[in-house]
Amino acid sequence: MVDATRAETATPTAVSVAGLLVVVPAFVLMAFGFGGPEQTVDRLGAVTTYALPMIAMIAFWWQDWPGSRLRPGWSGLTDTAIILLVGFGLAWLGDMVVAADDTVPLGIAVFVVILQLTLVSDGWPLRGRGVHWPGLVALVASWIVGAGLYLGATAAGMGHGFFSSLLAAIGMWQTAFFVALRGWPFSRITRQGPRLLAGNLGTCRPSRPS
Repeated sequence: MVDATRAETATPTAVSVAGLLVVVPAFVLMAFGFGGPEQTVDRLGAVTTYALPMIAMIAFWWQDWPGSRLRPGWSGLTDTAIILLVGFGLAWLGDMVVAADDTVPLGIAVFVVILQLTLVSDGWPLRGRGVHWPGLVALVASWIVGAGLYLGATAAGMGHGFFSSLLAAIGMWQTAFFVALRGWPFSRITRQGPRLLAGNLGTCRPSRPS
């Protein structure tokens, strides 16, 4: 009984110490990693944005693979490490496509597109045609479409703030209809074609500027 009590009281302390071992190096990285706190926050914000499509692919297309092949303690760490590495790589790729200070709207566009393909379009026409490659194709396709939307909006003279607000509105409808309401009312349409068309119009048309 005494040993069990000691274990119970020691566990929160061990967790706290382990948390400090993570937080303190992260604080140092934030302060000095990219030349100062402000520059670091800007850079990590871009990396986080570009990591979101990868998170969507692992969660919705790969069902938490490859972390799901490991023990529970290592599963989340493995997926997180992969997401961070890919996030840095995609942020670097985004810097090649657009100016460094304009890279976040491009990342948001890619994320909105992959959610549109994954949730609103129910993964059509890729889902069910393989194990892992459909998710990769969805990620690449989202990049192509997202980059096209960004470059098209820029060529049309649309400000990045306005472009980002449109994407945020689409993301709001995606979340409302296909996360909170689980596809309702579009799920009541039995035929796939009309259901997908209605879902895409329902999430995009309310966001169109008047």
